[in-house]
Amino acid sequence: MRQTGKYLTVTTLGEAVRAFVPARLPPANPVLDLAAFAGALSASALAIARLNAVAGLVQSTRWLTYSAVRKEALLTSQIEGTQATLADVFDAEADFTVANADDVEEVTNYLRAFEYAIAELRRPRGLPLSMRLLCEAHLHLM
Repeated sequence: MRQTGKYLTVTTLGEAVRAFVPARLPPANPVLDLAAFAGALSASALAIARLNAVAGLVQSTRWLTYSAVRKEALLTSQIEGTQATLADVFDAEADFTVANADDVEEVTNYLRAFEYAIAELRRPRGLPLSMRLLCEAHLHLM
């Protein structure tokens, strides 16, 4: 097992304390046990094959990502306690009245932030992936 660092005992103002000193990066001669990754590699290859099969069934990848992004926005918002459902999000986008408009608005704000960030990354003179982009996208969340 590779050690990520070591503890040293140092004295500061007459008091002995333990300090963790991390190992230098990148590690020299890292030990890679490829067998340890075999299960994850197999599962990821299967997931990619399934995605490839589904992608062949849809006419547009935009349609596929449309639902996936909304589902992700919903799950992320639910972690924070929102009670919206995917049907609520679709209803709100179709301009139907929803009972839990505040919760749906939180999900919609997540979508706006995502769409803003993607638009900036795609624009020729848009913001690169940076703290500024993340902060500006976060403003759309609020």
